[in-house]
Amino acid sequence: MRRPDPQDRRARLLSLTPEGRRLREAVGEEIQRGEEGWLGQLADLDRESFPRSLRTLADAIRRGPDR
Repeated sequence: MRRPDPQDRRARLLSLTPEGRRLREAVGEEIQRGEEGWLGQLADLDRESFPRSLRTLADAIRRGPDR
């Protein structure tokens, strides 16, 4: 669902419909199980550092190559 952003009329705010929420919940559990399966193969220390490493890489990508 899209509606105008009250702060910026040029933008649209997106939100899930009730059907979209149900679908997100249904697939979310399956995604969680899959992630647990993959991450369960890592040693505890690696499992803790992996999300931090992903955030660091994502931040670097958002900043761009020269920053």
